[in-house]
Amino acid sequence: MSARRRLRLLGALGLVLALGGFTPLESLLAPKSDLWPRWTAHDPAATATIAHDVWDRLLKSYVRPAPDGIKTASPMVR
Repeated sequence: MSARRRLRLLGALGLVLALGGFTPLESLLAPKSDLWPRWTAHDPAATATIAHDVWDRLLKSYVRPAPDGIKTASPMVR
């Protein structure tokens, strides 16, 4: 195989890999998912009550709507 043909082949392979996003390669090299049972199921009989008061106060203190309507957080330094 000539050097020019080899270079073309490598260029074509590089283009295919770049445009393909390396997805097949990533799926081969990535570790298999191991979901924790704690996060996979919802318990409808749960009676835990979560208080979000502290978080709500923090957000009310620092998050303000910008002129364009998007809410942004101001720096948390007073």
